[in-house]
Amino acid sequence: MRKLFVMRYIRWPYLFHCRNSFVAAADCGIVEYIVMTLFRRVFSRRVLFQWMRDFHFFLDCARIGKLRCRKCSRHNEAISAHCSMQFAAGMETKASFLLPFPSKYITIDKRYKFSERPNSTSLFMDYPLSESKYTRKWCYGRKSYLSASRSSSCLVMAAGRTIPDVVLLTIFKYLHPVDLVNGASYVSKRWNLLSKTPSLYRHVRVLVNKQSVNYESAKEFLQRVRSHVGRLCLVYEQGVFADVLPDSMPNVTTLDIGFFPEIADAAEKLITCFPSIETLNMEDVKNVDAAVVRRLFCEGSFRRLRRLCFRPEGDLPDTFIPLLSTSNRLLEVLSAKADHTNMSSLLNTPISLSLTHLYLTGFMENEAFATIGQLKNLTTFSLFSCLYTFDDHILELKQLSKLEHLHLCCSGQDCDISPDGLVELFRLPSKNPSNFFPFRLKYLCFMDCYSFNLEVVTELSKSCPGLESLCVAHDEFMDEEAFSMLITNFRKLRFLDISGLGEMKCGALRHLADDELPELRFLSLHDTKVEEKMLRTLNLKRPELFVTTRPGFFINWSLQDGKVHFNDKFDGDINAVLNDLAETDGFCCMRPVVVDSF
Repeated sequence: MRKLFVMRYIRWPYLFHCRNSFVAAADCGIVEYIVMTLFRRVFSRRVLFQWMRDFHFFLDCARIGKLRCRKCSRHNEAISAHCSMQFAAGMETKASFLLPFPSKYITIDKRYKFSERPNSTSLFMDYPLSESKYTRKWCYGRKSYLSASRSSSCLVMAAGRTIPDVVLLTIFKYLHPVDLVNGASYVSKRWNLLSKTPSLYRHVRVLVNKQSVNYESAKEFLQRVRSHVGRLCLVYEQGVFADVLPDSMPNVTTLDIGFFPEIADAAEKLITCFPSIETLNMEDVKNVDAAVVRRLFCEGSFRRLRRLCFRPEGDLPDTFIPLLSTSNRLLEVLSAKADHTNMSSLLNTPISLSLTHLYLTGFMENEAFATIGQLKNLTTFSLFSCLYTFDDHILELKQLSKLEHLHLCCSGQDCDISPDGLVELFRLPSKNPSNFFPFRLKYLCFMDCYSFNLEVVTELSKSCPGLESLCVAHDEFMDEEAFSMLITNFRKLRFLDISGLGEMKCGALRHLADDELPELRFLSLHDTKVEEKMLRTLNLKRPELFVTTRPGFFINWSLQDGKVHFNDKFDGDINAVLNDLAETDGFCCMRPVVVDSF
């Protein structure tokens, strides 16, 4: 009752914010709110309360994985109470073992979520799958977790006949597809049938493996939901390729087919099947040549395309950028390989005005910096790497007055940018400073740069005191004095990566005052000489700070008999931590936490 009355005051936007989480929806009282709001004029309050009690009975069983057995005859209330107490006891025990992280990171959550961030990678990288016999392994910047088998029990599983179809379908709309398939569908035949309603599946990931191909389950599922899916991710098992797509999926606006094995054979089908694509992720696709590029990006294909990630395995055909430039697509986000790319073809095209985010990997010709400097509406520019780049090339970026994100990997000793060149890059002119970079700069990654020293930090602090994210990893010639200035002057920093700073011990962190870095939420110090004991003391003082000192690890501790015991490994859901951090502007500047390399 108390939860129910509290939920009457929750606004609808919060309801939609929680629709992707089955457990969160029920824990927060969302289920009660939905039912009471939509059906209070049709059914009595007594009936509604009975339905909610029955629904929570199934939820309690779902939490501990007791969904399959329907043979025992124990009373529903006793089982529900038993399951609730067992779950609560387990959570209370675990809650003190992963401090300072919230309890939601204690267990592995496999509910994937399509990201809205422009630099989003393939869903397979953010939420990896594993076919390995091992429970966990490193994979693409996230950890992979092998699906655990569902345990069986003789707990009673009533059929939930008291809850009408219309109420169940209303609740099911707010459940994640993972919970519909692995949870609700196991309760009873009736729930299984309702959970297959096509309109419930709008954002889905489909695994195409030998089993789903042999039984045609993937093909049948996509055929059934073809008119309702808005965002689709296809994950193909290695060595498996089959045409599982229906003739058309007209409402799909986001398509993620990263790591697609046979793009050459599927190009025509992709064009005809997805006429409404706005976001297309084709990261690390295979068998791409000039002919495939011409078919995929001809004038009549993907006319609504606004965001494109196209980084095929191997070299990118040099016809890619010119072909994009001749089309009428108003691309806003482009992520591609820079190798052998004719960037000059972007000039004087519609894309040169519409493009706001540009992510390039690989080696870019120095002459292309002049072209980048003419893309006046860029707010984000990322390049890995600046090989043999000189001052006059990097200074072309001064014309990008709207630039807020800058990511540059300077390739260490192979980069020819001088300290004077960097000082000039970060210096604002006294006349009309708003017309030049770095007037709007908030997020900076300038890593592996041997010229990033005290003079550069001094100039940067003058021009960009409001910097919110900074990565200076492997800038090995930045001394203790420069680091102290960084700590003192950048008070709004939320994300800081100082990994790989050679012999530096970052002494300024030892006596960090309360008014220094007051908003810092993430600190990365991989491969440093900084004492972990000092970092643990800092983390205890600032428990809202997430500190990572080595790949796949955050400093965390447990409370045992009122005493703090630091853990040697991170046993929580590190994927969930990283994905939540990635949704905040600025975390894109940080180096990977799980894989210690780009």
